[in-house]
Amino acid sequence: MTTSKSASLLASLLVLLVSACSKNDTPNIAAKDSMRTIQQGNLVGIEGEFNNHAWLGIPFAAAPVGDLRWKAPKPAPAFQTELFNALEHGATCTQLAGGLGGVAGEAGTISGSEDCLYLSVYAPKLAATEVAQADKKLPVMVWVHGGANRDGAGSMYDGSRLAAEQNVIVVSINYRLGPLGWFLHPALNQQGSDADKSGNYGTLDIVQSLKWVQDNISGFGGDVNNVTLFGESAGGFNIYSLMLSPMAKGLFHKAISQSGGLSLTKAETASNFIEEQGHKFSSQQAELYALGQQSPDKDLSEIKTVLVDQSPQQREEFLRGLSSKALFNAYQQSGESTPGRNPNIISDGVVLPKGDPAEYFADATKFNNVPLIAGTNRDEFKLYLFQNPDLVDTYFGVYAIVKDQTKYDAFADYPSRMWKFNGVDNYAAALSQSMPGKVWAYRFDWDEQARPLGVKIDKMIGAGHGMEIPFVFGFTDKSDIWQQMYNDENQQSRENLSKRMRNYWAAFAYSGEPNKGLDGQGVQWNAWNHTTSGADASEEKYLVLDSKADGGIRMDKQVVTLASIEKDLLEDTRLTAVEDKCRVFKVLVNGSDDHWPESEYASKVSGGCAAFPLTAK
Repeated sequence: MTTSKSASLLASLLVLLVSACSKNDTPNIAAKDSMRTIQQGNLVGIEGEFNNHAWLGIPFAAAPVGDLRWKAPKPAPAFQTELFNALEHGATCTQLAGGLGGVAGEAGTISGSEDCLYLSVYAPKLAATEVAQADKKLPVMVWVHGGANRDGAGSMYDGSRLAAEQNVIVVSINYRLGPLGWFLHPALNQQGSDADKSGNYGTLDIVQSLKWVQDNISGFGGDVNNVTLFGESAGGFNIYSLMLSPMAKGLFHKAISQSGGLSLTKAETASNFIEEQGHKFSSQQAELYALGQQSPDKDLSEIKTVLVDQSPQQREEFLRGLSSKALFNAYQQSGESTPGRNPNIISDGVVLPKGDPAEYFADATKFNNVPLIAGTNRDEFKLYLFQNPDLVDTYFGVYAIVKDQTKYDAFADYPSRMWKFNGVDNYAAALSQSMPGKVWAYRFDWDEQARPLGVKIDKMIGAGHGMEIPFVFGFTDKSDIWQQMYNDENQQSRENLSKRMRNYWAAFAYSGEPNKGLDGQGVQWNAWNHTTSGADASEEKYLVLDSKADGGIRMDKQVVTLASIEKDLLEDTRLTAVEDKCRVFKVLVNGSDDHWPESEYASKVSGGCAAFPLTAK
């Protein structure tokens, strides 16, 4: 399953319903009692609305610009002033603007900055004496945002309520995105370190943020020996990748992957030209496309002939001389208007190992063995369907109606199950054996959104991708986009579920076990039992997170397997036409995993899929 496009997709839906998000331009004011001292110097933050402090826009690495582009991050320098005012979020990383991607600007334009390695810290309002006491240090939770590793920003997430109510320290981070974050090219950094040559710069940025936490978080009252790494979608993928990375060893002690998974890109795929089995958006293809922009009258094959005869130094000089706009625009030259759609999370053999992640996770000596919570949302794939004109009618550019809800639900069902297989069940089966009693799983089912202007978001999106995030943070995002989903009718339902989720997440951060939540008032959340597996397993495996009206919070046992997906799809009476079943198989085959080989597609549905080629719409 591909990583998150949730931000832009959700915005595309709700922009039909509301005007642009309101923006508060009132400058933040320094809170006198928020002065702290860290290795970089003295800094002051702001007072939050939940009896908390927040320090925004702290640099955790040197700006990756100039000669530091496409290199492993370097430590942040000392503050240049006697007192650093951490009152505003730092710049977002270079990405496409528009929607909820984290940056303002006309949709599709390039925005953000290459100088973007900033983080923000949220903490309960602590007295200076409490911060200084070693026996009162609080658990630390480091948030890795989603966005397909191509967009998003840590500044989109306010950890104030989670920090204040659960008595933890929350850190939200940025990391380089798109081709600035993952770019493995043979001409780059030939005299550099192995990390410089890895291509996994976004991954290394997250590692650097964890090093910053080790060096500095005690200055905010955080415990360097109790760090939980948590993230959603691409952030969840990055969580799994750091469990595999030797570079992250000892830098975090617990992990939470929300709607994640892990698909490692082979180094050759990420780097080579298409003719050498490279990806159509590989680094060398991007270089070729960038040269093509400068010589639009020449054929790409002609340009490639000249390109491969250049020295590595010439090629590196050209790449480093590209503006970020020219670099991102190079990805349009393949004929697809998808700038920045590069391969990421590369199995380079240094930052990330080569091979099947599941095999590494089956051996406790081959990964960072830390307690894990992994979960997905029941309706993950609905977020990718609501714009499909074959399934949804839109009137006057505002009012959207699903044509056939039964069929719509069926189309969303199997890719959503596949997400659960990839993000939870497949790895839980391996990890629960290599580290028994240290894996917990969940499925988020809440689907009681409001219906602004009568649009049935609860049916179109439901428990879709990204819908659990506000529950974890306690609805601190006040943008109109999210507020349209909430009303008085669903307030008690969502607040009750959010409280329980925040308690579970915090209990895990404190002890490495979610149990009944930090307040001890919830349903007992049991670890994944590895003694049995499969759809007919008798032991309860994961926690369902839902409102009381829809069955409440409860343990469940239904495990997804590849065999159960195919069996249920073939027998599904909601999809009676062979073409409809093949349409679902197309989605499964086109996912980023290799569980559904293209070579087997035509044989599906008793050979019926041969009549509906993968390349056809």
